[in-house]
Amino acid sequence: MHLKNNLVMGSTVHRDYSSEYKKIGDKLTIRKPVRFKVSDGKTRVPQDVLESSTDITMDQQKHVSWSFSSKDLTLTIEDYAERYIKPAMISLANAVDVALHGLYPQIFNCVGIPGTIPTTIAQLEAATELLDICSVPEEDRCAVLDPRAYKRMLPDLRKLFIPRTIESVLRRGHMGDIDGLSVYRSQNVQTHTSGDYAGAVQVNGALTTGADTISLKTFTQAAPTVKAGDVFTVAASNRVNAVTYANQPELMQFVVEADKTGAANAIANVDIAPVVYDGSGATGVWQNVSAMPANNALVTFHGADNQDSLQNLVFHKNALALVIAPLEMPDEWGYTAQADGFAVRIVKQYDIDEDDEVIRCDVLFGVKAIYPELACRLTG
Repeated sequence: MHLKNNLVMGSTVHRDYSSEYKKIGDKLTIRKPVRFKVSDGKTRVPQDVLESSTDITMDQQKHVSWSFSSKDLTLTIEDYAERYIKPAMISLANAVDVALHGLYPQIFNCVGIPGTIPTTIAQLEAATELLDICSVPEEDRCAVLDPRAYKRMLPDLRKLFIPRTIESVLRRGHMGDIDGLSVYRSQNVQTHTSGDYAGAVQVNGALTTGADTISLKTFTQAAPTVKAGDVFTVAASNRVNAVTYANQPELMQFVVEADKTGAANAIANVDIAPVVYDGSGATGVWQNVSAMPANNALVTFHGADNQDSLQNLVFHKNALALVIAPLEMPDEWGYTAQADGFAVRIVKQYDIDEDDEVIRCDVLFGVKAIYPELACRLTG
């Protein structure tokens, strides 16, 4: 429970998949919902059923270890928990939260002014407005803010907080609720450093539906770079409503998935998300742009090149997932503590030379932005 109570991000994201993990290897495959388009008239129009999935990989193992003398065993249980167990669980919880904050490069929806800390509630509302535009469900929404953003917004936040029960308010990092949005504060909000991409950048070659890469040209730099997490838009490629597929007035945002360096003022085959669909063909149900990015279309990055910006997160619970898997027990004395999908393995070994007990606590987990379209970054 010390681990659970000290999580901020870990307590706000999707956790149900932990119960499904039963020695199935290092990956858990999640099926994503099927989408359909409505057809006109009484004549049946058959559609292909397109199923998609994503994997969460159990690739992160964190541990803390310490030792204590036999003399320390005279401590009461309460003293032992306060001196050893609680600090260990706080450290492990912090490592899990850092990993979840590190998912921001997978999120392409973005608002705010990079390099400028948000100061008003209106900037937070811009993120929720974008979630509304993207048809994100209104329940189970959270905002996790850097302390700088939170402090500057505090005058506005105080006016709008809806009091919660004492138990809820005392949860670590939980500040209160604003219009259905649970607001948290975390020192683990990540800082993104953008690539070196100045210039009137253009698309180098038109994209076709289903594209997951884009080539760019006309950079000022001879050897431009883009970084994983850089967000950009393409002229004339607007968003569409996820339910009605109606054209929206805002340009669709894309995110760079991997660092890449170019040459001769261009970068070829930049990996991007989401995959770009224009509504044509069998994949039309996944349409997310009004028109495919055209050759020579202007590309605009969110913020300046070589700029540091904080990545506050506003998201629906199902946007991000955390899966904690119980670790196999070694031959030494050990115990696995489990509750509500959280699992910590504790192993103890006696050092006969030093008359010490050595304790090690481990967590094995995986994190993933399983529905990044349900999240938004509030840069600052």
